Amino acid sequence: MYLFEDIIFERLLDALKVGDRVVVTSHLFYEFKTDSERVALAHQLLDEENLLPENESIAIKCHKLSSDLRNEGNKAFQKKKDLVALQLYNRSLAAAPLNSKEYSLAIGNRSAVNWSLGFIDACLSDIDQALQSGYPNELKYKLIERQVKCYIKLGMKADAEKIIKMDLEGAHTKRSQQGDSIEALIQNMQEISKETCADPSVKVGCAPKPPLSFGVNPEIGCASSAIALKYTEEMGRLMVATKDIAPGDVLVVEQPFASVLLPDALSTHCYNCLQRCLSPIPCLHCAEVMFCNEKCRSECWERFHSIDCPLLPHVYKKVGKMGLLALRVLIVASQQGRELKNLYEGVEGMKVPEDQRTLGFSVDGQYVSTDYYPIHYLVGHSNRRANADLFRRSVTAACLLHCLETCSRFFAEDVNDELFYFSGGLLLRHLQSLPCNAHEVSEMIVDAGSFESHEIGAAGYATLSLLNHSCDPNVVRHSYGDWAVLRAIKPIREGEEILDNYGYHHALHSVEERRSQLSKQYFFHCTCPACQGAWPPYKDQPVSNPVYKCNCGKALIKESGSSVQVLCSCGAVTDIAQLESDVNASSKLFRDTLSGVLAGHFHNSVPNSLIQHLILLENSVQRPWREFSECQETIKQCLSLQANHVTVSN
Repeated sequence: MYLFEDIIFERLLDALKVGDRVVVTSHLFYEFKTDSERVALAHQLLDEENLLPENESIAIKCHKLSSDLRNEGNKAFQKKKDLVALQLYNRSLAAAPLNSKEYSLAIGNRSAVNWSLGFIDACLSDIDQALQSGYPNELKYKLIERQVKCYIKLGMKADAEKIIKMDLEGAHTKRSQQGDSIEALIQNMQEISKETCADPSVKVGCAPKPPLSFGVNPEIGCASSAIALKYTEEMGRLMVATKDIAPGDVLVVEQPFASVLLPDALSTHCYNCLQRCLSPIPCLHCAEVMFCNEKCRSECWERFHSIDCPLLPHVYKKVGKMGLLALRVLIVASQQGRELKNLYEGVEGMKVPEDQRTLGFSVDGQYVSTDYYPIHYLVGHSNRRANADLFRRSVTAACLLHCLETCSRFFAEDVNDELFYFSGGLLLRHLQSLPCNAHEVSEMIVDAGSFESHEIGAAGYATLSLLNHSCDPNVVRHSYGDWAVLRAIKPIREGEEILDNYGYHHALHSVEERRSQLSKQYFFHCTCPACQGAWPPYKDQPVSNPVYKCNCGKALIKESGSSVQVLCSCGAVTDIAQLESDVNASSKLFRDTLSGVLAGHFHNSVPNSLIQHLILLENSVQRPWREFSECQETIKQCLSLQANHVTVSN
């Protein structure tokens, strides 16, 4: 249960019922035209009823907490629950006071897990950190032994010998648990190299981000030149193909304006770039967050963490992800409050362009998704929201505003009411627009051939937000850290719209469920082909007796006893027997490839046989058709192994 959105709101409603103030407040709230006014009223009411959130003690570094978490990690490691142990050691490290014994022990124990998992580089990094952090002398022999093993495993015999010869205050004379001295390790290189950690049992991370297909768009720097931004009165802004696009083509590679990590991922992923970390380092101040390296830690502190570091206990587990993201957008847009006045002047001085297509464009005609104004102009559907909905969001914004004022250095001491409530108005604006436009940051978990997507964060992508929805999309998104990569997963002809999926897909949800949820969250009635044709979910899609179609898209009807040559109304003649033979041959090759994908053989590329089979089915077989869905899903799974993922070997 979220404190701001549920408890405080309900308490405020109960208070307003006394004296029948609900009707009066509702009428007054309805009269307001600006988000700043709405938040000001909510803030005033909360203050009058003494309901503004109370300050809580900051989660400071703690010797005992660190020790307790490390002991839990030891138990998990003994039970061979390596990933659980890794997470607990990370939490222990985050909680440990800097330069303490607990700090060095957490890193040292983590090195053992990384060795067990086969992450040699991470193990060596941990050993170096532990030795530099005052690791206890009486235990150093464990680290030295592990370090020598790592160098032997990497074939770096000279480095291993160098470690042996170093004077480590007698630590190398200790005996290992196996009874072998560290010196003896050098004599047993062959045996050590055969240990099971040679091949990691778990693979994590992502490949480098791919380049855009067809070059860079002249207006939108993160998009391909194969797509263009259009505007219509009926559809608003939309993206269309400017040339034929094939499955696998990269159409957008976008860095978000702002992103947030969800609470469950705080101990496993970098708080700045959202990449999974094997050897993360903690925040220097709070006991909550981790970073993949010094660069990310420093960059994050300068960009937003110096403000939200003291806010974490007050908001991080008490508001939903959209509240966290709205707060992050405000902090980043105002440069941690330092440029709040300039942001105010820029927003208040903005003129809405006559050409709605260019909302958020810079003065030189560019749509830059890492600038604030493209995010500012995203649609929030304020005019379609019920009064109660706006009031609830205003209360959330007022609570966040209060936390910014009382628990951080966001506002200058002499901030006036206009700037104060302007900030609250922006929070409310984004609490309306982000639920309609933000995207999840995900990570694929692959275990025993099964693929399961896990949400690890949320982000605001100004360019991806320009895409309209289809329950049968022609593109798919994958996360690389918090970057998003958009690829085609169907052939897209020149002039066709680029269509994303807003989370409700024809293969997983019924028509009624899709339309109901899309209407509630996004305020439109879906009329995509899957909805108009009432396509069944994947499990009910046909698997035999396909209806073949002409290149023009019309179904081909072969009458009983007729020739295999079928004439379409468009004038084209199709040899159905040959078409059926081609589809069957391609289908067999697809099944063979699918087995390889499930066995984990395609981590770095999408087999061309999958692309060609999808194109053949798209051009030849009337949908819905289960094998089309299977082929498309297999392509998506291959692509997910290049993005954020964790693969657990059988």
